[in-house]
Amino acid sequence: MGMYAERHAERGAAAVEFALVLSILLALLMGVIEFGRVWAIQANLAQASREAAREMAIKDDETLARQHFYQSFLPFGESDADAAKATVTFSKVTGLPNDACQHTASAEYTAKSWTGFFVSEYTLTGEGAMRCGG
Repeated sequence: MGMYAERHAERGAAAVEFALVLSILLALLMGVIEFGRVWAIQANLAQASREAAREMAIKDDETLARQHFYQSFLPFGESDADAAKATVTFSKVTGLPNDACQHTASAEYTAKSWTGFFVSEYTLTGEGAMRCGG
């Protein structure tokens, strides 16, 4: 076998190795991007739920609290129309020590996957609680 044939075989092996490593690195990169995006949406959902619970604790008005939730919830990489698909429910707990009560806002949102590698959509939840009166 000549010198040229050996170099050519090495280049072919390097190309195959590169293709294998590249596919693994791309899958890893897509996973990191997807995880970061879903984490950001979930954190924003939890924050919007806390804001809605605070509004309920202060004003005890579900309509205002719901408006406050939708103004606060901005899912990363989604449109405002998609944000409106989030559902939020409110509850009130009474009979706590010192005759206190607590308002809770629970939200649920289904985010679509960007990559589609793992699942096609994620169901995320957020919850916020605030003592009555703020």
